[in-house]
Amino acid sequence: MVSPVDASTGDTIFEYVVNEQGEWQHWKELVPDYIYPTDHTPEYASILVPNVDNARTDFLIKTVAKQQKSVLLIGEQGTAKTVMVKGYCGKYDTEKHLFKSLNFSSATTPYIFQRTVESYVDKRMGTTYGPPAGKKMTVFIDDVNMPIINEW
Repeated sequence: MVSPVDASTGDTIFEYVVNEQGEWQHWKELVPDYIYPTDHTPEYASILVPNVDNARTDFLIKTVAKQQKSVLLIGEQGTAKTVMVKGYCGKYDTEKHLFKSLNFSSATTPYIFQRTVESYVDKRMGTTYGPPAGKKMTVFIDDVNMPIINEW
C-alpha cells in the first residue's frame, strides 16, 4: 500500500485513514454534513458541528469501545470531548447498556466518588459490585483534572 501523502498539499499521514476496503481515505471525506433540526431548537451543549477532528475522535472511540476497553480522551477545553462521549453513549440500548455520567470538581473527594459509583451498581456478594443483572454499564467521568480549586 503506497502512502497517499502529497508533499505539495501540506498533508501528513495523519490526514488519512485506512478504510474498510484497505485503501487510504482522507479524513475530510468521512465528515458528515451537519443538518440543523427544523422541528426543535437543540440544546446548545448538545450541538456538534462535524469536522475532521470529531470524525477522528469518533472513529477512535468506536474502535477502542468495540474491544471493551476504557477510553481516556485528553485535549484542550472546548474540543467537544464531553459532547462526543455523550453522543456516542447516548446511542446505547438502555435495556442492555446503562450510561452514567459524573463530574469531578474541587469538592469531589474519594469518598464522594466511591459513594456515587456505588449508587449506580448493585452489590452482588462480598465486595463484588456490578450493574443490574444482564446489563453492561459505562461510567463517564468528566473533568478528571478538576480536583483543585481554580484560581479564577
